[in-house]
Amino acid sequence: MFIEQVFEHLKTVHARSKAKHGPWKGTPDKEQFTAVLSEVVEYVEAYSCKDVDGPHGEIAELFDIMNVAMRRILVLTGEPDA
Repeated sequence: MFIEQVFEHLKTVHARSKAKHGPWKGTPDKEQFTAVLSEVVEYVEAYSCKDVDGPHGEIAELFDIMNVAMRRILVLTGEPDA
C-alpha cells in the first residue's frame, strides 16, 4: 500500500465512522478517550492473534486508531465539523 492509498482509505474510514456515530463535537471527552483506548485494545488483540489482514486484523484496527486519533485532534483544534 502506498501512502496515498493509506490516506484515501483513511478518508473512507472517517466518512463511514462519522455517518455511523455522528460528529464528535459535543461528545464528552471521556467518551472520546474511551473510543481511542478501545481501538488500541482491539489492535493489541489482533496483534496477539497474529491477524494481519482480517476484518478486525492489525491493518483494519490501525486504520481505526488513525481515525479516532484524527477525530480527537479535530475536536481539540476546534474544527467546527468534527
